[in-house]
Amino acid sequence: MTVLIVDDEPLVRETLLENIEWSKLYIDKVLVAEDGNRALETMRSNDVDLVISDIVMPNCSGLEMVELMHSMGINIPVILISGYCDKENLLKAIHLGVVDFIEKPISLKNVTGCVSSVVRRIKGMDNGHTSLDPEGFSDVLATAVRSGKFQDVDKQLQKIGELASYDRLGIYVSAPVVSSQYREQDLCHIASTLGNRCFMRFLYLDHSRICILILFRNNTCDEVNVMLESLFARKLVFGFSSSSLGMGTGAVHAQASMASGLAFYGANTTAVLPYHDHCMKEGWIPIDEYKTLLHADRTRLKDKLSEMFSSLRRHRFINTDHVRNSLYKLYEEIARYYMDMTSPDTSSVLWKKSDFMMYPLSAIERYVFLLIDRIDETIASKKLSIAVLKAEDHIRKHYMDPHLDLSTVAAAANVSVPYLCKIFKRETGLTVNQFIQDFRLEKAASLLESGQHMVWEIAQAVGFDGFAYFSKLFKKKYGCLPSKFRMMR
Repeated sequence: MTVLIVDDEPLVRETLLENIEWSKLYIDKVLVAEDGNRALETMRSNDVDLVISDIVMPNCSGLEMVELMHSMGINIPVILISGYCDKENLLKAIHLGVVDFIEKPISLKNVTGCVSSVVRRIKGMDNGHTSLDPEGFSDVLATAVRSGKFQDVDKQLQKIGELASYDRLGIYVSAPVVSSQYREQDLCHIASTLGNRCFMRFLYLDHSRICILILFRNNTCDEVNVMLESLFARKLVFGFSSSSLGMGTGAVHAQASMASGLAFYGANTTAVLPYHDHCMKEGWIPIDEYKTLLHADRTRLKDKLSEMFSSLRRHRFINTDHVRNSLYKLYEEIARYYMDMTSPDTSSVLWKKSDFMMYPLSAIERYVFLLIDRIDETIASKKLSIAVLKAEDHIRKHYMDPHLDLSTVAAAANVSVPYLCKIFKRETGLTVNQFIQDFRLEKAASLLESGQHMVWEIAQAVGFDGFAYFSKLFKKKYGCLPSKFRMMR
């Protein structure tokens, strides 16, 4: 067999020519060309069996060369050398039928594995495996998914992987969506378009879910995802898991299923690939800024949250865990602020985190705005003055400070101590000190119920200097000592 290496850099051509054991790959002749035009001339005058070409070259690029090959009726398999995440060129190459890609920086090991796989396909050496009956293999895979026993699947995939130099297993499980539009021929078209890039099989888990299994080489994970995203036109939501082939299909399938269950977006046309963490950096959701607005300007907070939720719906790649954890912190702040104002039953307001993680984005958005509306309604119903609202807000933020007193609260409310005492008692029915004391005791009761701290630690945490004084006030409010209160709970 004859291979043609096309690259405008002499060092690349020499490295590939001299450092790969071509004879072991069943290749007895290696030709070189410095651009697409020279390569086409070489193909006309020589019997070339395989072309390895860079994409970016002067005079005639690799993609232009492939297009000219098609127009001239030259049907030779082409492997392209592409830059990292070169999405536009990647998608164009897929449509041109390029058989494989090698990612820069070039690794001799990757080149050898890639060429070996393509040569075996050209020579028909792997027909016994890669032309495995699709229906038969899908049946084996379906049985494994239903039974949870993947040994037979692992055995067959291991053989295919060893023969075709695939070392990575990826599984996509669609979130529950109505997918009747994706008929079998649509998925078969995807498989044929992917062609020699990987080994792919799919099955319907039920009327609304699809599982896709793919074998590929370790350095092509991003490229395979780009292809699938493009081919599905972003109309399905996937949970994705990928690992080395040796990890076992069962574990990878379980991770993909879990990821699909955590997908926010239901039937929304957004691809959810949790392994992409570069699109959602820490701090992307500014929790501290939102907390400040919650206390100071809820109208602006609503505007900011509307922008945030809109952006989440537009995002193509989401690190689901990070986004959900950040949203839960925000939701918890809003819910607890409302609870501090009204003291409702916790279970009716604050979702458990495990439940929260399973709700769709639309439900979370509706409930967050509902809580903010309830906060506004509660404040309006109390008809409290601005000074009293500021005083209460300062107390809620600083109740754990043992030095919190009338003067610091009045300063925060921008009024004198006598005036604050007068309007606070008139509007709330409590003195400022009574409000501070009651708020601290309610926080202490909540901490006692959790059972995670010593009683004296709780007394200090909520702002009491003396343990005996704390116990006396607690018994007066709740009818028993803190230690007994904990045991009763």
